[in-house]
Amino acid sequence: LKSNQQYDLIEGAAGDSFVEYFLDYYKEDIRIYFPQFKWEPSLYDAVYIVCCNANPAGLLLGQKKGANEIEISLEYTTPTYRDCSVGTYLYDELSKKEIRRLSFKDKAEKHEAYLQKMGYSKAQGAYVKEFI
Repeated sequence: LKSNQQYDLIEGAAGDSFVEYFLDYYKEDIRIYFPQFKWEPSLYDAVYIVCCNANPAGLLLGQKKGANEIEISLEYTTPTYRDCSVGTYLYDELSKKEIRRLSFKDKAEKHEAYLQKMGYSKAQGAYVKEFI
């Protein structure tokens, strides 16, 4: 999926005040798509913010599993940018950072169609995306 949008990836930290602000600002929408998500900053050592023209467009929170895998707890895109281009950009950038596998274990029925569209497959109770 290609987009005319220009994106930037910012690597953050779970304790960043901007991450807290973002999660609070979008908490109602996040709850719709990720009802099992719980904000516990100490759990997340993989934090990526995608911006479009300096506007926050998406946030990924997860745990690193070894050097090349992230177990995702939240991959949220703001309503303005829900054309899958944020995810496409994010995955391209993560693969450049030597990330080879993403997994998502929560039951997120409203997020399932996105995961399938973005190339995740279901394996052992989780959604998994492998990068070549």
